Amino acid sequence: MKNKSNIPKVKKPIYKRFWFVMVVIYFVFVAFIMLNSLYNNKNTSTTSSSKTIASTSEPKASVPSSESSVKFSSENHSESTLESSSASSTTVTSDGIDKIYTKTPNSSQEAILDTLANSSFSEQYPYKGSKMRNVLGVIQPWTTSDNKTWYKKVEAVIANEYGAKRDVNLEIHITPTGPNTGVVEFLDY
Repeated sequence: MKNKSNIPKVKKPIYKRFWFVMVVIYFVFVAFIMLNSLYNNKNTSTTSSSKTIASTSEPKASVPSSESSVKFSSENHSESTLESSSASSTTVTSDGIDKIYTKTPNSSQEAILDTLANSSFSEQYPYKGSKMRNVLGVIQPWTTSDNKTWYKKVEAVIANEYGAKRDVNLEIHITPTGPNTGVVEFLDY
């Protein structure tokens, strides 16, 4: 008989061990929760607390912390004019969304475009449960094809007045009318 004590025991690689797999699953779960809460905080701060970008005569964007008014027209598009009167605001110098120099917007233009899209989406689809997936559901980020309009494609959930929800692809077209304003059109399918 052979003595089993002479054969060295081969250790499993670390990625095949139970405790390592559980740690990886835990970290993936925590990352998902953090991204989801980040997305929800971003969505609620732009829609429920009415934080928008102020329109000024100079090409500057201002993020106010109090009252603001948004003007919309009817049908499947809306012209969003963002104005505010606020004593405490953070001013950021930007080119505005009407200055289309490249195929992709800079960070300040992207913030203006996202604010216009979110406020118009809230008006177009007012029922609880309607939301755009701006973090993980971006199919195509902001781009321009004709140097006149900005375009973005995202996944969205649209709820009706009875609470029925449907998953859609949402195309957002924004035609700038000023540095911080534009006509917003949605195409959902």
